[in-house]
Amino acid sequence: RDVERSRGLGDVYKRQVAVYIRRSLKESEEFLGVQADTAEKRSPVKELIRHYFPELCIAALMAILWQVSVYALVIYATTYYIHPSLGFSSNRAFWASFVGNIGMIFACVFAGRLADKYGTRRALWCATVILFVIPVPALSVLHAVPTFPMLLVVHFVLCIAVSGYAGIIPSALARIFPAHVRSTGTSFSYNIAAIFFAGMTPTIMTWAMQYS
Repeated sequence: RDVERSRGLGDVYKRQVAVYIRRSLKESEEFLGVQADTAEKRSPVKELIRHYFPELCIAALMAILWQVSVYALVIYATTYYIHPSLGFSSNRAFWASFVGNIGMIFACVFAGRLADKYGTRRALWCATVILFVIPVPALSVLHAVPTFPMLLVVHFVLCIAVSGYAGIIPSALARIFPAHVRSTGTSFSYNIAAIFFAGMTPTIMTWAMQYS
């Protein structure tokens, strides 16, 4: 219950921060130029599907990895730690989540700075490789040494691995689409991943845990 309560509060805080950031940021000159062009009426959804369908598919695939990794390694992991195969209490799982999320705050910013310095594509490829390599060895170590300090370390490492991708992907998705369909394109790709993949992640993992 403590873990579920903390998730609910976390979602509320995230929405509040997102609203504050959205209201505070200034629109880009490119978007303002498109917004000012009222002579030509556009249907962004129709134009997106007709002219930018390949870009939409690429963005959706990129968003799938983003959302599944967050749901599996950051959010649902706390439930996995309570499973009898590991046997941690909900209180210790909560503290692991707290420490990991604190690390994510700084790691996402650092990942964004690395992308600015070395290029978004290169940074995303490195982050993708890390996401595929790190989780299995990290969780194997936790099963071999199921102590509270190791739990903190492992979950912190998993959150940092996710941050390498999550800190870059929002900007990368936006760059895939031109300004006049950017909002629609990013929204569609993000929600396609959420509906068909991320939303099913906890269910699939709960089913898989029955056989572990």
